[in-house]
Parts: sequence; structure tokens; C-alpha cells
Amino acid sequence: MSKGVRVVAVSGGVGGAKLALGLYRTLPPDCLMVVCNTGDDFEHLGLSISPDLDTVLYTLAGIANPETGWGCAHETWTFMQALEQLGGAVDGVVGIRFDVEVSAQALEHLGWNSAGNEDPGRHGG
Repeated sequence: MSKGVRVVAVSGGVGGAKLALGLYRTLPPDCLMVVCNTGDDFEHLGLSISPDLDTVLYTLAGIANPETGWGCAHETWTFMQALEQLGGAVDGVVGIRFDVEVSAQALEHLGWNSAGNEDPGRHGG
């Protein structure tokens, strides 16, 4: 490949992530740009979720779940289990290992305050 050539891959989901990984392993450094599908993005508990972007990033980083092709390997799912116990909707599959700040945002969205108590103003009380 001649110097200065760029390759753009359009990716959506597991197949696109595998294509991006193959191109990344084959092309010279700094040649690849991956454009990811955002048509499946959604908001959950006030958080922006980008499943196809996550899949590409996890795959290129070498941390994708090899059994499913999506999500992180060794994912614990404990955040979503705790969220369900607190009354949160767990629509879809979101297995990201949330950090403290993201967890706090999600709990606040459910009507819980920073002390871990249900916010009485949340339900008009």
C-alpha cells in the first residue's frame, strides 16, 4: 500500500467488528478509519448506549466476549442485576461495567438520591 493511503470501513455489529479487526491486523499503522453504525443507539436510564460502537471498540481492544462476539469477556452483569432489584427497567442487554459516576446517574434517574434512599419528591411525595 502506498504511503498516505487511507482505508475506511463501515461497521455495524459483530460482522463489522470482525472486518475492522482483520483490516487492522493487515493494514499498516494509522491507515484504518472505522465508521460505526449509530442507528441502533438508544438511551437507557439517562445514559447513551451505542451497541455497535461498543462491539467494535471491545473487539479492537481484544476484550470482546469470544462466545457471543459482543459485550466484554468476563462480564459480571452485577450492575444490571442490582438495577433490576431497585426497580429499574433492564430492557435489552447492557452488560457494561459501570463506574461509580455512571451508577450514580442511573440511580438518580430511577429516583434514588446520593445517600441511597428513594427520593420522596420523585413520586410527588
